[in-house]
Amino acid sequence: MNATGEIFVADSNNAAIRKIVGGTVSTAYGVAESFGTSDGDSGDMRFRRPMALAFDGDGNLLVADPDAETVRLIATDGTSHTIAGLGDVAGAADGAGPVARLSAPHGVAVAPDGTIYIADTGNHVIRRGTVEWATPPAITQQPKQSAGVTPYTVTIRATSANGVLHYRWQFLPKWGSWTDCATDARFTGADTDTLVIPGMSMALVETEVRCLVDNGFSTTVATDASTLWIAGDNEVRITGDVSDVELIVDVTRLAGADKPNTNWGSSWGIVDGVGAAAKFSGPRGIVIDAAGVAYVADAAGGTIRKVLPDGTVTTLAGKAGTGEGEGWGNVDGTGAAARLAGPQALAFAPDGNIVVADTDNGTLRRVTPAGVVTTIADGAGQPYRFHRPQGVVVDTLGTIYVSDTDDQTVRKIDADGVVRLVAGRSLRSGAQDGALGVATFGSPTALAVDAAGTLYVADRANHTIRRIAADGTVTTIAGMNCEPGTDDGVGAAARFNGPAGLAVDSRGVLYVADTGNHAVRQIDPDGRVRTIAGRKPSGQDRGYGDTDGAGASARFWNPWGVACDNRGNLLVTDAGNSKVRRLETHVPSIGETISFGINTNGNPGGFQWQAQVPGSPTWTNIATGGPYTTSGYGDGGNLSVVLAALHDGYKFRCHVSRAYDNSHLDGSTAVVAVGIAPTITVHPAARSAAAGQSVTFTVTAKGTPAAFAYRWQRKPSGSSTWVDLVDGASYRGTGTATLTVAAVDGVMNGDQFRCVVDNYVDAGTTSAPATLTASGESYVDFASWRAGNGVTGGANDVQPGANVTNLARYAFGLAPSGAVADPVAITSSTGAGDRFLQVRFRRKTAASDIRYVIQYSTDLVTWQTLKAIDPGSPIDVFETDTVPLGSVPRRFLRVKVETK
Repeated sequence: MNATGEIFVADSNNAAIRKIVGGTVSTAYGVAESFGTSDGDSGDMRFRRPMALAFDGDGNLLVADPDAETVRLIATDGTSHTIAGLGDVAGAADGAGPVARLSAPHGVAVAPDGTIYIADTGNHVIRRGTVEWATPPAITQQPKQSAGVTPYTVTIRATSANGVLHYRWQFLPKWGSWTDCATDARFTGADTDTLVIPGMSMALVETEVRCLVDNGFSTTVATDASTLWIAGDNEVRITGDVSDVELIVDVTRLAGADKPNTNWGSSWGIVDGVGAAAKFSGPRGIVIDAAGVAYVADAAGGTIRKVLPDGTVTTLAGKAGTGEGEGWGNVDGTGAAARLAGPQALAFAPDGNIVVADTDNGTLRRVTPAGVVTTIADGAGQPYRFHRPQGVVVDTLGTIYVSDTDDQTVRKIDADGVVRLVAGRSLRSGAQDGALGVATFGSPTALAVDAAGTLYVADRANHTIRRIAADGTVTTIAGMNCEPGTDDGVGAAARFNGPAGLAVDSRGVLYVADTGNHAVRQIDPDGRVRTIAGRKPSGQDRGYGDTDGAGASARFWNPWGVACDNRGNLLVTDAGNSKVRRLETHVPSIGETISFGINTNGNPGGFQWQAQVPGSPTWTNIATGGPYTTSGYGDGGNLSVVLAALHDGYKFRCHVSRAYDNSHLDGSTAVVAVGIAPTITVHPAARSAAAGQSVTFTVTAKGTPAAFAYRWQRKPSGSSTWVDLVDGASYRGTGTATLTVAAVDGVMNGDQFRCVVDNYVDAGTTSAPATLTASGESYVDFASWRAGNGVTGGANDVQPGANVTNLARYAFGLAPSGAVADPVAITSSTGAGDRFLQVRFRRKTAASDIRYVIQYSTDLVTWQTLKAIDPGSPIDVFETDTVPLGSVPRRFLRVKVETK
């Protein structure tokens, strides 16, 4: 609070400083969800994740921004100055202004004497200092080039009335962002007033350079940008080249209104409707069900929205028709009676309900398809508590995983209701891979789990995608810790910028909402990252926009959540544009025409398209004819290809030449993928096992793409119906290449198993069936039998169409559903001149949790024990009553199955 009573709030995840005056909330500094480190006035000021605030005696506002590694000062005139640390550069150095280095500072305070104290969290120390103002450096000579000579140099001149000058050169490639120069093969003198380029080459032509100058105080001055060039250059240059054609992507709007102006989030609202008539308010998490119906966590509105495939939007839970935050609360109820606060993530549970990370309430909520909202609680009825959870996912066994974001951990709620640590160290920010107790996260956000149960995490502050193994070991599978960027590539060669959304399809392909890059990325199972939609920032183009179109021609603005179906199609919540966007994808198919183009400078006129067959080192010239159409003149050329199966893996490029000076230049190489449905190369083999043993069935396939979805099926002996299997006590790996039957039962003898393999190119391919030969009988406890057979209810419940309880069905080894005829036979028999009732049934050979109790009654109300029998041999049981018929008015027998 400042001296006039105005309240200021660090709205961390919105990257803004909010002000509350008389109950009215407004954004005072920064731009909501526009992340950065820049100083300046209110229009230029950007934050990463402001965490702590403090006013000094002069009314200046100090801001600790841990993700930017800085402490900022917002002066009373509304301008921002970095007073400690260097934006996005972590370290542990004392010094003034940008000379100092901090690591994730989470707190700041001002003593009465004006001394500033900083909680330098990442360095585990408390730092202190004072703000000293000085005259900023003055640039007296803007970048001056010495083109045409080697080495190539760029020089600036500056003066300082206070302190020592420091220089930091940066470069901006034609496609990229400003990056600090390092002393390497390209540059020397990066920390002096003269940048030296030892070997100027065409690769650096059109790259811009600038120098950041400071004198150890708060203000850093940037010189003008200078474009590198070669004097007298008239060489042929390629300005636009071919790119890989491995996935065709078309982006369209599913729902959400257009913005009335160009401001971020200007179309926010909570309005139901169809398509463009609907409005969202900060849409974040999203999931899709099997019917294509989507559910959206509309964070700022505090609602859960339902979106049909035709774009019809309704509010499933929470209060619609309100302004941002007006409907927030913490109330269970149905539909509009329920209240949530800033929900940011959703996940489907196996029972069809939705689990919600109710971020600002710090809880998990359950929402039924009918919109009934309840708070998920432990056995004592106490809600599970988390630190602003921003990710949630549920695996096939019903285990709930939660990104406990502000605690820097990932946790889970097991079937026994106990919360356990999965990975990370509580309240310890970092980027360390390793085992449980060692690994750390920067800001674990979205979660995804694949068919094998492997967990994936979007570590937003570290700009990486992490994987958590079953034992809690964390590895970074894509991106480089603490290094934002835009590059595609494999593993650590790729770069992200604050990824907030994550989804995995049944093939194990990951999709990432790369929020800060305004793009959607894909990670193949081999770790290869590629941008499939959106325009990443490049040069002066910041990448954001609101445009439908194909692949890179589409524009997003802070895409946040991503969900995928099992045909390669995606839905993305476009937070800045307040829309839900649909991405339809397919691998180029046989008979489809694809095109390549190349643009140049220098008017070469000569364009020779070439192809390289997979596995061959030789490039072959292409002429128009057959599947190829080529063209080229002046500064541009084109190639069209009608795809055949043989083109899968082909490489194409263009050789550019100019006749009068014998110039020759090869363009870049583009790889083509052609969708080829899978074929089974190894079918599941027959297996034999005794009761109680486990067996595995494995299938292998080939096709393009080589990422496959697996769906295992079982056909019981004597049946003609194949049934899809699900993970549980009886089966594991039902969505992987290897199916495990956990415990073979004698009743499985003669059952057949097969696998449907799919890569989204065509209908799935089905393997040949494998037969299981089973001997003996195995014991499975009641709880496992119920879970493994999809049985609902308790031991004494009767399934529809049956006439015995679940427990009796289990004891007799009967099927879990369908009518059951006389599992217990009671007849009369004659012996020693009298007639007696006789009971006949079959029992299990092994079971430790049940017994069979033969009971008698004379009124069908009161029953007494005649004999108790444990499971064992022989299986067939015949017992005779001890009281002759006719000696009592009435006599009834029954068999009761009870737990021990």
